[in-house]
Parts: sequence; C-alpha cells; structure tokens
Amino acid sequence: MIADLYDTGDVRGLLTQPVKTSGLTSKEHHALANAVAIIDKLLEDHPSDETDEAILKDSRWPQIRIAAGRAAKILREGE
Repeated sequence: MIADLYDTGDVRGLLTQPVKTSGLTSKEHHALANAVAIIDKLLEDHPSDETDEAILKDSRWPQIRIAAGRAAKILREGE
C-alpha cells in the first residue's frame, strides 16, 4: 500500500493539503509524512545514476520498513 502511494499515488499532493480537507486524520497524515520523509532522505543520499542494488543495500531499509508498516497499519485502521 505504501509503495502504491509513494510510487503511483499523489501522496505528496495529499500531504500538502490541510488535514481537514485531505481526508486523512492527523495520525494518518503524520504517519504518511514520516514514511515519505525517510524514503525521500534515502533517495536524496544516493546519486541518480547509482544502481538499484546499491540503494537496496542501504542500512536504513529496516527504518523505512518500520515507518511504512506503521503508516499502513494506521491507514488500515481508518478503513
């Protein structure tokens, strides 16, 4: 779910909207924003010409999985 939101959805557009109009609760908004920020930081730290394999070897993936898992759980709770 997080990969879909990050890769194909407009999660940044959703996060720029005020919480009241985004359709997200503040808890959902915070969890998504945290997950996106961690992923963005990882990608910013890797050159665009670097291989996917190098990015996948980054030691921050456990942190990303935890943040994405929390966001997914919170989003599922709101369904």
